[in-house]
Amino acid sequence: MHENFKPFDIIVSNPPYSTKWEGKNNPLNANDERFSVTTLAPNSKADMAFVMHMINHLSSSGSAAIVEFPGVLYRCGAEKDIREYLVKENLIDTIVKLPNNLFFGTSIYTCILLLRKNKNEQGIFFVDASKEFIKNGKKNKLSKQNLEKIIEIIRYKKEIEDFSILIDHETIANKNFKLSVNSYLNFNDEEEEIDIEELNIKLNTSVKKINILREKINQIIIDLEGSDE
Repeated sequence: MHENFKPFDIIVSNPPYSTKWEGKNNPLNANDERFSVTTLAPNSKADMAFVMHMINHLSSSGSAAIVEFPGVLYRCGAEKDIREYLVKENLIDTIVKLPNNLFFGTSIYTCILLLRKNKNEQGIFFVDASKEFIKNGKKNKLSKQNLEKIIEIIRYKKEIEDFSILIDHETIANKNFKLSVNSYLNFNDEEEEIDIEELNIKLNTSVKKINILREKINQIIIDLEGSDE
């Protein structure tokens, strides 16, 4: 971003998904005005660091539209703390789930995070636009009609069954600040939460079982070789 021109009234961004950053490894980040208002984004995933950077660069009534990997909407830990901050500060206006296979280089679903400072209305508007596309060769594409429908629904906050809904902050807090669209629409949540500690325990158990099995196989081979003599 161009520091000489900040603050910005409008920011549109498609930052890299889940890239690494220095995070807590750089002690300056803890006191950086962009990040110090809440928890630092994890070192392994800079998605929320980009979000906080853009919020810092918005004017007092500015808006931002950020294309994001959907994991930022439901992952636990530091990202959950940052979502809580964004919700309590009433900075999130709308979250749109986009169709999969829109962008070159990835076929995953993505989402648009619409942020707005100085927002008077409470709550967050959720839109499931995952079916709003036309085929364009091997990729999907948002047609003019698709875009016009999505924009109109967001502009007027039209609530349509299984497509769009306004959710109050209390309900979001009761869901532990999950912001995935399918947590509030269609309820077929595609998110996959991974408990790292539990995963490591299972992995270590599997490794031990494999080692025991390998020893048994080796012993069987030794016994077979011995019986041939």
